[in-house]
Amino acid sequence: PVIGSIKVTGNNLVTKDQINGVLSNVGLVEGRVFDQSVLDKLTNSLQSEYYSIGHYNAKVTTTVTPEPRNRVAVLVTVSEGR
Repeated sequence: PVIGSIKVTGNNLVTKDQINGVLSNVGLVEGRVFDQSVLDKLTNSLQSEYYSIGHYNAKVTTTVTPEPRNRVAVLVTVSEGR
């Protein structure tokens, strides 16, 4: 399937520009073919971003939802913790 949409929620400490940079660095971009290993890299990269600013309780979860016409919607949920 092809990535139809990517949505990131729950991020307050890491800016949208930083997250977009991580998304493009790992290769998770709308219109590309979906690959679970790339999504796993994204999770680890975002976790590292939070570690670098001292938020070790941050959790990153992802949800992939099938859509019509062989597409998927990717939802990345960040829980920043204390």
